Order: sequence, then structure tokens, then C-alpha cells
Amino acid sequence: MTLPTVHVTGSLTLQIGDDTATLLGTGNAVRVDVASLESLQRLLQEARRLEAAAPRARGTGPSAIRSQLNGTAEVLDQTGLAAEVRIADEPVVRLGRGVERGMFERMLSLKKIDVRGKGILGSLLKG
Repeated sequence: MTLPTVHVTGSLTLQIGDDTATLLGTGNAVRVDVASLESLQRLLQEARRLEAAAPRARGTGPSAIRSQLNGTAEVLDQTGLAAEVRIADEPVVRLGRGVERGMFERMLSLKKIDVRGKGILGSLLKG
């Protein structure tokens, strides 16, 4: 199935409790900013809890998470978009259009996803 090219313009702030994620779209790029790794973990846990309550909930194991990430990256790629997740202003993950995966991502069977170890370490040191 071929998807149309998408351009994103605007921003969205998601707040659950004390945790906030800010999404900023400019053209073919989407950036997600969170304050800390712990905040991202809490937001993702809440998203999984909400998803589990949905009528067609998906699994939560490693293969289900990998499948969801790969599916998201594929949709982003097909629509011409790239997304970057930042924690404490450090880029930790890129996925979608134009993303080259490395050895780590190939070992985990991740497609069109780039995990930034340096960014993860930097965000942990800031947090």
C-alpha cells in the first residue's frame, strides 16, 4: 500500500501528571522532547496502560514492542516523515525517512530506527 507524502506543521504538548512531552512538527520532521528518561518511561507506561484498556490491545513483550516500533518507522518512511525523540534536549532515537540503522539496530531487528547511545548516556547524566 502506498501512502501519501505528509508534511507536519505545529506543536502539541501532552501532559500526564507531572510528565510532559512536547511534539513539534516542521515539514517532514517531527521532534518529541521530554525532560528525562524517567519521565519518558512514565509516559510510555501510561500509554501502554491506555492501550491495554482499548478493545484491540496489542501485546507488550519485546517482540510486540519491536513490531510496533518497526511499524511506526515504516509508516513515517512511507509518508516522507522522520521523527526524533529527545530526552533532556539529547537526541536518543530517530526513526522514519532517511534513517540509517547501525549494527545495534540490526542485532535487534529494528528497521529505519537509529538508537543514539551517546544521547541516552547524555540524558542520564543530565537527569
